[in-house]
Amino acid sequence: MGRQSGQIFGDRDLTNDVIANVTDSALHVKLVGNDGTSPVVVDPDTGYLIVSDHDLYAIHQGRHWHFSAVDQTVAANGVMEILLRIPANFEAHVHIGGTVGFNALGEMFEDPTSSSPGTLQTVPNRNRSSVTTPEMDCYLSPTLLTDGTQLMQIFMPGGVGKQAAGGTGDSNAEWIMTEGDYLLRITNLTNTANVTAGIDIEWHESAV
Repeated sequence: MGRQSGQIFGDRDLTNDVIANVTDSALHVKLVGNDGTSPVVVDPDTGYLIVSDHDLYAIHQGRHWHFSAVDQTVAANGVMEILLRIPANFEAHVHIGGTVGFNALGEMFEDPTSSSPGTLQTVPNRNRSSVTTPEMDCYLSPTLLTDGTQLMQIFMPGGVGKQAAGGTGDSNAEWIMTEGDYLLRITNLTNTANVTAGIDIEWHESAV
């Protein structure tokens, strides 16, 4: 085979582009960052490419946040609610989870309307050496006018009365949320008052 050369470029949405040069029948691959010059990290002991999932990468870059809230006084047939607000030109990649001490319904809605978004919450960065704050805001206990469009509904089996052992539910994969408001709600499906519910949210963001 004669001398050959060429280049292969990665998709623009990938974190790193790939430039592959073929010379004298040998494949030489050089990985560089999106700036075209910064090298991708390789383990010096094995020579293998170091990779991580995107959430872990975002944590190390100081671009990953976590918010959780617990309500220990959910009324009989009452609700716990959180409103998420995302500004223009950003999208949030959100994973949602919840924990309950009773049978409950977990729901998410898009574009709810409210007379008040609720109490703005402080959100910690998961990289404690980073002071970067998120674009998405989290509000507790909004005053709602309409729920909006329902996107998700899950049953959270926590039990009833003395048989209540608690349960969990989550969104499994992430939701990519764009500009606007989103409502997270847990509804107590029992007649027992002053029960406990918790909502847990983690996310990273990207400009669009």
